[in-house]
Amino acid sequence: LSTLSPRYPLYGAIIFFGVNCLLLIGATLALPRIRADNHVGKTAAAEKKDQSTYLRYPAWIGLFVTFTVLGVTVTVFPMYARDDLGLSKSAIGMLLLCRALLSAFTFLVLGRGSFWHFRPLPMTMGLGLLSVFVLVLVRTDSLFVLGLILALMGPLVSLGFSYSFFHGASGASRRATRMAIHEALLASGLIMGSTVGGELYQRFSMTSVSYFCATLLVLAILLQILLVQRWKIREKSKTGRR
Repeated sequence: LSTLSPRYPLYGAIIFFGVNCLLLIGATLALPRIRADNHVGKTAAAEKKDQSTYLRYPAWIGLFVTFTVLGVTVTVFPMYARDDLGLSKSAIGMLLLCRALLSAFTFLVLGRGSFWHFRPLPMTMGLGLLSVFVLVLVRTDSLFVLGLILALMGPLVSLGFSYSFFHGASGASRRATRMAIHEALLASGLIMGSTVGGELYQRFSMTSVSYFCATLLVLAILLQILLVQRWKIREKSKTGRR
């Protein structure tokens, strides 16, 4: 759409969000059970004892750095692809579409399975793979390789989101608060990626942006390892008391 006019994507977004808003309003008015569930949920939350998992902390760290990389991917990378690689707007859009489609598919897979619940290894491995991909991304000008890397980054973003969403809410008595933390970290990561990444790209190069992202990811991996080890110790102590 942007190849036709810069305004068309904005018009499309307005229409898309408007339709979604109408659907949400219609569902709320047409389905009284939603309002009933809200009342029951508040009552149950007040009576429920908090049994949160300690894994929420490494998951939150992973969410923040993952969405920092995503912020770079959706804001800084398009400028790099246009100015440095000479790609057209339509080609850049198709590259980002590949990432979005694989990300959406991964959400469906993770939502239908529980194989990843309370298993920290995939979370940490996902950050490791993401650090490799951000370094490789700026070392190729092949459209196929760029599309492949971005497509593979999509599932890793979904993984980071899902780990934070599930382990943040699991066992929590105040899930609304946990969701607020989840969304705040997500938004903060996007803002940091777009602002810091954009500043580094403007002052230096896309290579410096990739090093910045990779450094954040490595630090996050180290923090996750420390927190996961602490979680394992806590779980063993709980088992011993039983």
